[in-house]
Amino acid sequence: MSDYLSELEDIAEGDDIEIIIGYPPDHLDDVRVGRMMAHLRIVQRRQAELDAAWDAFMKPLLVHRNAVTDRNNLIIERIHTQLSQRLAADQADDPGLKRLDVPGGTLKFRQQQPEWLYDKDGSFVAWALDMGRDDLLHTKYEPDKNAVKAARVLDLPDGRPGDSVKLTETTTGEQVPGVTVTYRAPKLVIES
Repeated sequence: MSDYLSELEDIAEGDDIEIIIGYPPDHLDDVRVGRMMAHLRIVQRRQAELDAAWDAFMKPLLVHRNAVTDRNNLIIERIHTQLSQRLAADQADDPGLKRLDVPGGTLKFRQQQPEWLYDKDGSFVAWALDMGRDDLLHTKYEPDKNAVKAARVLDLPDGRPGDSVKLTETTTGEQVPGVTVTYRAPKLVIES
């Protein structure tokens, strides 16, 4: 590591607690701001190194886990299929058979409700509307956020960062329920 980086590391180690506690704005001279920016770069580099080490360790482990999980799921599926076939064959011979006791446990079929699958293409919705079957549909109303922001009939009172205000309807002066606008402080962008 270069002397410069080593020196920055020393600065950063000493500044950790001071930065966490914080400085009043009138104590942030150019030198301290420069040290804080150097500290920021060091902490970001440390985080990147930690993330890289984590990825190097975890990615192979996750790949292995996924492969073993896929294999186990395949085995489970095949065992379920074979046991279902065995119980179905025994039920074909004895239609009244509800369960089969075997040394390892009990096999039985449990009735299930049918699974209802709705196409995502909206074909059912189109059919229900064409047939006048609105009773089969939900009507979902939600705010069009872009339209609300652009509406000229709503007044947004002035505010400072941290202020939360309610919209008012221009013509009636009535407060609009359900929308709160919170002013935010400018976002700090650090270029180094």
